[in-house]
Amino acid sequence: MKKGILTVASAGNEGPSLGKVVNHAPWILTVSASGINRQYRIQVMLGNGKIVSGIGINTFSPKQKLYPLISGADTGFDSSDYLPREYRMCMEGTMDPEKVKGKIVLCETTPMGDPADSVIPKAGGVGH
Repeated sequence: MKKGILTVASAGNEGPSLGKVVNHAPWILTVSASGINRQYRIQVMLGNGKIVSGIGINTFSPKQKLYPLISGADTGFDSSDYLPREYRMCMEGTMDPEKVKGKIVLCETTPMGDPADSVIPKAGGVGH
């Protein structure tokens, strides 16, 4: 706080539990991370011409015009111990690369952020 300048640090999104939002330097104000209050609506045209609306941001330029689409619920290994919601949310370890390769995967959003950003490319998907 020297010279009246407040230093603020993000604590991350690890909680909720004791000790997750902490910074040991007494001159730093620690705040927990959060989401934003905005939604970015997008539309996707399916191969049959149907348009599906959703929330998201297209972060890649497609190399081709059309890609197969698959629901996260349908990407799991045939013999797996994961819960159905873990497939729908595209959680780490739930996706069978043979089912995901070369496809855009539809995932439900999670309160813990978006694991699909790292999970889908590792499984061979082209987007989500």
